[in-house]
Amino acid sequence: KKMKKKKQKKAKKKKKKKKTKKLDHNTQEDCIKTILNTDTEEVVEVEEAAMGTPAKKKDPVNGALRQIFNVTVAPVPSNEVVHLKELEQEIREESNNDEDALNLNAENLERALSTRLFFPPANIPAAAKRESPMDYLLSCMKRLDRNKDRYLKMQDSDAMKEALKKSKEYIVAYATTMLREPDTFPSSHPKLPNTV
Repeated sequence: KKMKKKKQKKAKKKKKKKKTKKLDHNTQEDCIKTILNTDTEEVVEVEEAAMGTPAKKKDPVNGALRQIFNVTVAPVPSNEVVHLKELEQEIREESNNDEDALNLNAENLERALSTRLFFPPANIPAAAKRESPMDYLLSCMKRLDRNKDRYLKMQDSDAMKEALKKSKEYIVAYATTMLREPDTFPSSHPKLPNTV
């Protein structure tokens, strides 16, 4: 009986090891979401590993902006981030296919944000959270405010400071435009309560 119990325990341990070694896509996404409370550089590493993208040179500014605005110019195999294909093509043409030019930064952020705001909510992947443009900007501001100190702790550089400063400026500017001119972006009309 003791021999049988030992064999059964060993078999259970082997099964547990096999289960922990192989991660499915959902488990990887859960890990990414859990790790979002760590440094952004680590988040970028985990996202790249989980999404199967090559972990070349890590650009913390790109990682921070991608996390704040939930967009990417470089293609990634994920439906949680909105891939701005048209902007990617434009930047590739302008930069002679320079891969580093596809990183989000203070210089191309306004183009990326403008492109994202003109996306009709129906064309945004469901996993990327379909929001009206105003709700999207509010979500971006929340992510920026919540993670700003972490981004600066991760890389306290002029590039990061400038990117975060521009992020806030663009969010406020576009939100103001939407309030003044609600027809500028698709589905940007605020939902007003029904009053009789």
